[in-house]
Amino acid sequence: MNRFILASLSVLALSAVAAPSLTVSDRFEQERQDTLNAMSNRWVQEHQDTLNATNSRFDQERQDTLNAMSERWMQERQDTLNAMSDRFEQEHQDTLNAMSDRFEQEHQETLNATNSRFDKERQDTLDA
Repeated sequence: MNRFILASLSVLALSAVAAPSLTVSDRFEQERQDTLNAMSNRWVQEHQDTLNATNSRFDQERQDTLNAMSERWMQERQDTLNAMSDRFEQEHQDTLNAMSDRFEQEHQETLNATNSRFDKERQDTLDA
């Protein structure tokens, strides 16, 4: 019976000590969970902010690169067109001059040939 009483008192003593410990344990567990949730939320928010900042920077740098490339292409295109235009104008003028010279030469040769023939036929007509 002494043992039974001793066992009962031990159970009561442990219950008396364990009840506040369970309360403290529950409070600790709740604080731990709140802390974990807050840290998780903060990490998720920081992660999202970092992604947004990185995406924004990437988009801006990509747009700047595209703009620079477009400006460079337009400038190169204009320079090429200007160079081609000058070259075309010169070649066009050279071609016109060559054609004019050739026309004048052939015209003169035709006139000379025609005049010689005409003069000969006229002379033959006069002699006859």
